[in-house]
Amino acid sequence: FPSSLHVALPLDPFVMALPDFESPDFLREHVDKVLAFYQPNILDSEGDGFHHTFAMDGTVADTDTRHLVSSTRLVFNYSEAARRNHVADATLCSHELTFKDFAARALSFVEQKHFVQKTGHYAWIVQRDGTIEDASCRSYGHAFVILAYAHAHMAGILDATEDIARVHTFLDRYFYEPELTAYADERDGSLKHLSEYRGQNANMHLCEAYIAAFKALGTKLYLDRAKVLARRFTCDLATQSGGLVWEHYTEPWRIDWEYNRDKPDDVFRPWGFQPGHQLEWAKLLLQLHDIVLLQQSTASDAHRSTPTAAAPTPPAPSTSSKPTSPTPETTTSVSSKPFHVGFRAGDKHTMQHIDDPSWYVARAEALFAGAVDKGWDTEFGGGFVYGFAPNGTYADANKYYWVQAEAIATSYRLYHATQKDEYLEWYKRVWAYSWEHLIDHEHGAWYRLRARDGGPIPGDTLKSPPGKVDYHALAACWDVLDVMQCISSQHNVV
Repeated sequence: FPSSLHVALPLDPFVMALPDFESPDFLREHVDKVLAFYQPNILDSEGDGFHHTFAMDGTVADTDTRHLVSSTRLVFNYSEAARRNHVADATLCSHELTFKDFAARALSFVEQKHFVQKTGHYAWIVQRDGTIEDASCRSYGHAFVILAYAHAHMAGILDATEDIARVHTFLDRYFYEPELTAYADERDGSLKHLSEYRGQNANMHLCEAYIAAFKALGTKLYLDRAKVLARRFTCDLATQSGGLVWEHYTEPWRIDWEYNRDKPDDVFRPWGFQPGHQLEWAKLLLQLHDIVLLQQSTASDAHRSTPTAAAPTPPAPSTSSKPTSPTPETTTSVSSKPFHVGFRAGDKHTMQHIDDPSWYVARAEALFAGAVDKGWDTEFGGGFVYGFAPNGTYADANKYYWVQAEAIATSYRLYHATQKDEYLEWYKRVWAYSWEHLIDHEHGAWYRLRARDGGPIPGDTLKSPPGKVDYHALAACWDVLDVMQCISSQHNVV
């Protein structure tokens, strides 16, 4: 590990008392507090869905804008809240809706307002009445449509088998490039014009979505697609950028070092290496690792009990009926470390044994180490920065909430996968930094970002702009809880 993996905790315990970050009760209570921040005002009493934009105190800051990312993430938030038995606080609102009701309402808005009947895609931005503001069709947004359906399915909101298959087929038709095993990024609202831009961000969230689809339905196709995307971006394409994942590519999937160079703070396409995306990919690799281990364990048990039987396959999708929805290559000096974890640089046919679980952990550790080595801001008391340049200088030194949240989930998963105490130390370290700087202990929820020194950014008045809704913080807590439950029951995480 780089020496920076062993930096001291950023907080003086006499300045702020810290909770027990390893306690499942703490994590559940924190989730409840985040949900409580939104509960009083999030329901659009004059429309069909929810508000997406909130000021620091939780008041609604924009009554009209509805962003596909927030719309779908709200389905995730409330589906998981319901599935995990969180209870809506009736004292915070004037209605009696449950979180399961919220999830169903959020999904209905996605289906009724974002869905474009003529083309079969989901519009990027609409107004509360369904008027389309930005009709562009983005694979990033459709990844979250799959994710929303998967978690709604797991929460018992609906049988999403056909809906997930429909969106998957749409993505295959309009975005997937099978010879390159990656997804293009954007089409216009007519679907006739495909952008030349290629990016890792949409593919990362598609990997996440296909993992969720597999968990929901047990369909091997979705798991295989997640594995292919993970290999493609964390192994094959990472050989072009010194072992870390770069954000932007040209049409034949060659690194574009110049795209958005003047926009290191872009929300969806920032320039530079993103520590948060190294961490997020590492988390997805570890999730796949656990699935592969569980499948191998199940197959081994079956083989021992019935030696002549064929190896079991994942469960088939549900067949229950439901209404069908409408239908030039360069290198970088980013790392001087040998590039040998899990594959050989320059080998385009790496990971032939994609079900060997060891490579998932090896690559996850390497990506985590890269994020720490280049992205943890020891000079300003800690916290992961938003982005850094290929030469290692910071491209955007602000501290974004989602980056810290991904670090929390990933460090705990690494601790579970490797049993190395360094990762547990990192889990507590990032929580401690976030507790002091990123969490609003007065009004609730997480600040979207803070300045490099951890303080507020002048002019930043929004706690939750479109796209946030504290998705990453809630998902991180629930992911850690899943791992804790796995440890207590001594089973692999699914």
